[in-house]
Amino acid sequence: MAAKEPIHICLLGTGNPLRTDDGAGIYCCEVIGKMEIPGLTIMTTQQLQSELVPQLLGFDKVIVADASVQHTQPVIYPFIPSSTPAQSSSHHMSIDLLYGLAHELYRRNISFYCCAIPAKNLELGDKLSASGKKQADKAVKLILEWIRSFKS
Repeated sequence: MAAKEPIHICLLGTGNPLRTDDGAGIYCCEVIGKMEIPGLTIMTTQQLQSELVPQLLGFDKVIVADASVQHTQPVIYPFIPSSTPAQSSSHHMSIDLLYGLAHELYRRNISFYCCAIPAKNLELGDKLSASGKKQADKAVKLILEWIRSFKS
């Protein structure tokens, strides 16, 4: 039996660590990055940018961890591209736009997943709130389980 090819995963944390719970995605990257998991690359950014596309092409899976005011528990879900072209902005890009750029420029489809981390406090501050840290710690466990599901 042939050896299974190792899977290459990118954990991409987004957010502004100076806006309290908005830094939850970056916090998750810092915690998981200390574990030095083989086949896992950690990246962080305040905002998704087109310059990320070439860097993401080499990964089998990309999970974007970001704060969310719409969720009450951390959740991971697969990104599903929209049927209409994403609109670009000079200040903010969506996963949909990154996916579209990879497809149009490189003829590649990036397998994106999203980890939404509940955030309540987006005030100025350089630390997660108590509830934000609790949710981010839950997200760390969820992300680790998700990674392990591809490694076994």
